[in-house]
Amino acid sequence: MNTVQAEEKQRYRLGDFEGPLDLLLFLIKKSE
Repeated sequence: MNTVQAEEKQRYRLGDFEGPLDLLLFLIKKSE
């Protein structure tokens, strides 16, 4: 895991979802 991915993971862990689309994008990125 690189630094950018770690930072994104931390940001999402804080519940910073703006809506369903952000959640969907997060799940897509996580599955890559």
